[in-house]
Amino acid sequence: MDVRWHIAYHLRNPKSPTFDLMGPMHESYIKFNQELEQEVKLIIEKAKTLKTEDFD
Repeated sequence: MDVRWHIAYHLRNPKSPTFDLMGPMHESYIKFNQELEQEVKLIIEKAKTLKTEDFD
């Protein structure tokens, strides 16, 4: 997902893909990473309830 964000960002800004530290795009990137981290944690927590025998 991280790689997809960067690719999408550069495709949306082909002439000037500036990624200033602490600028609006950096803030967007940080927010994206926080949401991604929460999603990963949720998936891990849900996976803990899976039973091995369900995969047989």
